[in-house]
Amino acid sequence: MATNTEELTAGDIITIENFDLPDIGDTEKRIWCIYMGMDSILDYPIYVYFCRTTTQKEDFEKGGNRDGHKFIEFSKGQYGFEKTCLLDLNERPKANITQEKFNSYIITKKGRLPDFRIKEIFNKCLTEFLLPRQLKSVRDSLAQVGIYIKNK
Repeated sequence: MATNTEELTAGDIITIENFDLPDIGDTEKRIWCIYMGMDSILDYPIYVYFCRTTTQKEDFEKGGNRDGHKFIEFSKGQYGFEKTCLLDLNERPKANITQEKFNSYIITKKGRLPDFRIKEIFNKCLTEFLLPRQLKSVRDSLAQVGIYIKNK
């Protein structure tokens, strides 16, 4: 089922079928993500916040591209993941895609993370990379689904 930001809530597991990879050229790829929210409708432009996952477990092993990175592993079948996926806590979340661009993707909701995992991602990953204004947007998105994170 295709969807957009109006139908998503913070913590949803999604796939994006036609995610463009500008650093590689015209390549498009299917990616698994954790949707973390978006800016207020009062902001312009409105940016969407999400974290990409990877199935490349070998990258985290000794000598791999992500050797030494902290990560959260999600098993196949857990929370809607169809394969074992890893969230690299040392990778910057996506925070530079506008709502308009995001809604142009083919997005499918696959599942939802439990609250404790959403809070863990916020505290261990987002706080390391996002600006205070962006963190407020994500906190506000989380509050809309009853997840409250104190401003530090």
